[in-house]
Amino acid sequence: MPAAWPPRAVIRKSSGLRTLESALYRAGLGPVAGVDEVGRGACAGPLVVA
Repeated sequence: MPAAWPPRAVIRKSSGLRTLESALYRAGLGPVAGVDEVGRGACAGPLVVA
């Protein structure tokens, strides 16, 4: 039987991050951006920012 996706543990953990982001937004600190530092990914080729 395949495992459920996404795992419930990830959902619980990420909800805390969203709470922090919401608190920062209410304090007037604008959008929060994330950065992937695992590999070279997009930095090795064209990079598009929207």
